Amino acid sequence: DNSNAQFAILGLRAAQNGDAKIPNNTWKRAADYLAKYQMRDGGWGYTTEASYGSMTAAGLCGLLIARSSEKNKAPAELLSDKDIARAVKWLEENWTMEGHLYKNGGVGSGIGSAYYWLWSLERCCLVTGLKKIGSHDWYREGAEYIIAHQEKTGLWTGTEGVADHCFALLFLKRAFVDVPTEGAKGKASKDVPTEGGKGK
Repeated sequence: DNSNAQFAILGLRAAQNGDAKIPNNTWKRAADYLAKYQMRDGGWGYTTEASYGSMTAAGLCGLLIARSSEKNKAPAELLSDKDIARAVKWLEENWTMEGHLYKNGGVGSGIGSAYYWLWSLERCCLVTGLKKIGSHDWYREGAEYIIAHQEKTGLWTGTEGVADHCFALLFLKRAFVDVPTEGAKGKASKDVPTEGGKGK
């Protein structure tokens, strides 16, 4: 499924950051898999069902990382790729803080976690440097939603248990690791831990 695919790709990227040798064909197969299961409307579902927010963000994040790793390009350079542009457009046209829901209350409406959706959205935006999705300041709106839904105990809870609390904190923290590329000058660089998408 596309959720597990996202975590597998993130794991592979972390392994490569630690000097593990990931065959380029592995990245190509991952990118091809996600491209194959992208829906006609530009989004992704959990497997082959209707597109919804968290899976579209997960699919887009995975596709960006896999393709940028395969082609050794910065993710921002891939935003003009037709399938990636369609996915960003889907997020814009279906924007909501409850983005884990199916559009228009369709089959499966109400499942999933708003915090998982926002964390997945953040992965896409930080890896590409996107400040907005259409007219939406994704971080500001997401942070306002998360703060408004914090419980008196300090916890955030949803359908995913303690994971919801973790996703909320990760979103607010904006913890991020750059995908290394050779860049325009042909100089390779290692990934570096960052906050707010800026190297330290």
